[in-house]
Amino acid sequence: MPNGHDKNWYRLCGAVDGFRSRYGRWPTRVRVPGLIMNDLRNLFTERDFLTLTSKVQFVLDDARIVADD
Repeated sequence: MPNGHDKNWYRLCGAVDGFRSRYGRWPTRVRVPGLIMNDLRNLFTERDFLTLTSKVQFVLDDARIVADD
């Protein structure tokens, strides 16, 4: 698992890829802890983050990153 400034991006991609592999479709939402959500907001420009959130809904949750339908 990556350990750099973009580690949570890799974790998000892993959750989304795992969902797609298992169910054959993209998830519609992803549950993420607040700290990880802040990391993602700081990793991308505002425009890129808006593009990301237009594709998948983020739901704040205290659990680990989980892709949902």
